[in-house]
This record gives sequence, structure tokens and C-alpha cells, in this order.
Amino acid sequence: MLLPAKSLPNESAIPAVWMRSGTSKGLFLRREHLPVHEAEWEPTLLALMGSTKSQQSGEEAPQTDGLGGGTSTTSKVAIVARCPRPGIDLEYSFVQVDFQAGRVDRSGTCGNMVAGVGPFAWDQGLLSASSGWSSSSSSSSSSSSALSTTGDGEDEAVAPSIDVRVLDTNTGQIFRLTMPNPHYRHQPPPSSFLSTWENIKVTLMRPAGRLTGSLFPKRGSSNSSSEGERTTVLEIPCGWTSQLLRVRATLIDCGNPFVLVVAADMPAQYNEQPQDALSSEAARRTVETLRRAASLCFGLATSWDAAARQRTIPKIAVVTAAAPETATSTVHASVTAYSLGEVHPTIQLTGAVAVAAALTVPGTVLAAASMAKGENNNGCSSTSTRAWRIAHPRGTVEVEVVLSHGAEGYCIEKGHEDMSSREQHHADSSAYWRRLKV
Repeated sequence: MLLPAKSLPNESAIPAVWMRSGTSKGLFLRREHLPVHEAEWEPTLLALMGSTKSQQSGEEAPQTDGLGGGTSTTSKVAIVARCPRPGIDLEYSFVQVDFQAGRVDRSGTCGNMVAGVGPFAWDQGLLSASSGWSSSSSSSSSSSSALSTTGDGEDEAVAPSIDVRVLDTNTGQIFRLTMPNPHYRHQPPPSSFLSTWENIKVTLMRPAGRLTGSLFPKRGSSNSSSEGERTTVLEIPCGWTSQLLRVRATLIDCGNPFVLVVAADMPAQYNEQPQDALSSEAARRTVETLRRAASLCFGLATSWDAAARQRTIPKIAVVTAAAPETATSTVHASVTAYSLGEVHPTIQLTGAVAVAAALTVPGTVLAAASMAKGENNNGCSSTSTRAWRIAHPRGTVEVEVVLSHGAEGYCIEKGHEDMSSREQHHADSSAYWRRLKV
């Protein structure tokens, strides 16, 4: 039983939900429960997740004294509010809590966590009837837009699913969540506690260039040379031999800024390692050095030290793309993604969209090495849709990209992924943290 906040003079409390969302898990909060000024969020969030300097001292594992799980995929916070903008239902602010550095980062977004924003908002009564949802209760109440009545008096849902539009405040990205309608007559509504949602489709609307201004940004630096806007050569010291290593990469801003590298261009020592050894010190050092070099090319950092401090973006993934003669309808590419310097257990949703976009657009390092070679048309001026199946260490994801090409180049109209995993509440109560002296 949780003690009331007033009986704990040195602590504060905030209503919170701890929930799995896609392949991530994190804390979901309502914006109204946080300080008005966003600059004041950091101490509260660090304390809740167990990442303050005092909580990190000693020999304990990261975030033992908080709600965080001590990994990049379990050290996340989603802050949700109604959106006053016409045509948008919710605002979503994503916070990555860097459990190693003890600071928060809002420079990018998280597609996995956004999948849980809709279910959280429904449980909290934040969705209005314009979305097809009842804003009051989950079970018996209904809105006119969600239900209609048949002649025999039975309720009949207008549709089995509805769309919820979410604005990411970090990047300006608009997500469309296609979710089961809890008022659909054949869909038993989830309870407000420990509820489980399945089959949520996440669509990124016009995701290109949200942070850098273009799909393939390239601003140049002293440690890169250009082979065209879709391919860059990064020159770094090899993590195994310290010799100069030249690696072709595609720098793409689609959902999040990503550095995409073909595995065949990595050092032989990297490719000779089994999957579970790709987090070795030499492998991580090589990948992180590539990421920092790309950060300068993206224009996301102005110095090597700044690139080292900016750990959340750009993100980086090493991809093995299927060759035309070996590609099957089962898997088009296999990806090892990295997050906060460690191997990601699966793949970021935005990473899957970025990989799919790079497979679709000719001239990227992935398109050149994949079944996309010869199938793309540089002169295409119409809109086309491509579907890709991408493998990661724990399974596969299916991603669809809608691409258009005109006088100004390629445009990603949208990219979406079906979230086959569940959005599930693990705790719905108040979270307590100790107030710290500043």
C-alpha cells in the first residue's frame, strides 16, 4: 500500500503509468502534473528514473533506486497532453533518460513509445469524441461518433478502429496511430488498469528532414568525403587496429537522423563476431566513432566533444541487405541497431522506417546492395509504395514506405509499421521521489 504524500515530508508524488510500448518500456505522465517550465522537468525525471548523481553512486546497477530499467529501451519517459492545434488530438514529448551520463535528452523522438500514447490517453480521458473515443469512461459510456444504434436497439460501432493524431513536440513530427475502437461491438474494451492493446499501426506523416531540413543532409567535415548526397564516406580509426578505416554510409533524416552502414564495409573483425559479441569494446568503439563523425556531417554537432555528449542522435545501424539473387519475400535486410552506445535488442521504429526509406531510394548504400537495385527509377515522378520486411536480433518487422519524386527530389510521404507487440500497463498509481537540495 502506498503511503499518502503528506505523510512523507521529504518526498513528492506524481500520478504515473509504467507501461510497455512496442519494444520499449517507460514512464507515461500527463504534462499538467509536471512544472509549467520545461527547464524544471529534468530533476524530477532523473529522480523518478533513478538517475541522479546521488542515486548513481556506489556499486549498484544503473537506476536501481528508481523506476528505470538500466537500459536505453527501459529508460524513457512520455509526457502527454491534449493538443490545441486543429486536427491534432494529442501532444507527446519524448524524454530519453541517459542512465550512464545522468541527464535527460529531448533531441529526438521515439516511435515505440508513441505507440503507447493513444492507449494512455484513452485511459486518462484525454481523447475527445472527435477521435471517435469517449472522453469519460472506458466501458459503458459512448460518444455519438463512436457508436450508432441499429433498429433492434443494439449498439453497432461505426468502425473497428480509429485514428489518433499525435504531435511530437521535440521534432514537429506528426504520428497517426490506428488503434482498435473500444466501442466496437465485437471488441471488448480494455480495463483502465493493466489494460492490453494489440495491433496498433504507427504512421509517420512526412517524416523526412524533421531535424535537419532534408532527407539526405550533408554539410561536410574534415573527416568525410562526398560521393553524392545519398552516400558519404566516413574516415575513422579502426577500433581493432587503429588504422584508418573508410566506411561508406547513408546519412538519412527520416523519423530520426540515422547513420546507415552496410555490414560488408565494416572491418573484418566486426563481421567475424557472432551476434552476441557485437557489443564488444572494439565493436562499440568503432560504431560510436562512426556515429560521432556522422554527427558532424549532419550538422547536429559542431565539435567532436559535442558529438560525444549528444548520444541520442544521430542513431546508427549496421545493415546486411539481401542481394538481388538471394533476396526473398521473407527478409529484405537484417539490422543491428545501436542506442546509447549499446546494441539495441530489436530495432527502433524510426530506424525501421529509415532503413525502409534507404532501401527504396536509389543511390543509397542500402539500395545499391539490396534487391532494390535495378527496381528503382531515378526518373520516377509519381507516388509509389514499397513494403519491406526487416530482420533484427529478436524477430522481424514489416514496414511500408510511400515515396514520391519530383523536381525537388525524393519525398517520403509516410512510413508505417504494424506494432504486433502489445501495449500493456504494468503499474498505474503514484510515483514517489525524494526532493533533493539544490
